[in-house]
Amino acid sequence: MIYTRENINVMLIVSDNCRECDELEIELKNITGYINGINYQVINKEHQFGLALLLGFEILITPALIINGQLVTYGNPGNKKLENVLLKHI
Repeated sequence: MIYTRENINVMLIVSDNCRECDELEIELKNITGYINGINYQVINKEHQFGLALLLGFEILITPALIINGQLVTYGNPGNKKLENVLLKHI
C-alpha cells in the first residue's frame, strides 16, 4: 500500500559506529518508498552537532527521530514500529 502525505519533515540523528543508527537509516529509506511526501535528512551527531543545537535539540542518545520539528523517539523502534511512529505523526 502506498500512502501519500504532504510536507513531512523527518530528521534522523545518528552517530558513528552505531548499529541501530545504520538499521534505522535503512528502514527509513525503505519506508519512504511507500509513504510519499516524506522529506528526510540524516544528520551525524559527531559531524553536524552544531546543526542539531541550532535547531533546538541537544541529542544525547542516538538514533533520534525528529518529525515535523518534534523529537519523537530515541533508539531504534524496529521496522514495524518505525512505520507506526511515522504514520502517527504525519
